[in-house]
This record gives sequence, C-alpha cells and structure tokens, in this order.
Amino acid sequence: PGLTVPTLSSAGIPTSPTESLDLLNRKLNEAENSHQDLLMNKNRLEHDLKIKSNSLFIDREKCLSSRKSFPVVSLATKL
Repeated sequence: PGLTVPTLSSAGIPTSPTESLDLLNRKLNEAENSHQDLLMNKNRLEHDLKIKSNSLFIDREKCLSSRKSFPVVSLATKL
C-alpha cells in the first residue's frame, strides 16, 4: 500500500536508493576500467621510451664515431 515500483525518471535519474547504488556501481566499474586502460598505456609508453632511449644511447656511444669517420654522401647530391 502506497509503494511504487522504482523506475528511472524520464531524465534517466534514478528514483530509488537501489537504482542509485546500481548506477554508482556501474560508474565505479567504468572508472576502474578506464584507470586500468590508462595504467596499461602508461606502461606501454614507458617501455617504448626505454627502447628509444637505449637506441639513442647505442647510436650516440657506439655509432656516432664511425659515422664521423666515414661520411655518407647522399645520392641526391650526386645527381
């Protein structure tokens, strides 16, 4: 008597505590998934950065002196 079935209002706003809790749990899940995606992207970018830093180190420390000794002549300058 006097109880109504909980429904979403026409604006999509929960009209009962249970609906509010369900909505908040869905939002929390979405936020946690987004956070995990961001952490994975961060790890991937950090890994890429380490590889590129290592490549630059190898180029600078191991190859630069060789390139200075043997200058490369571009094919475009020969034409």
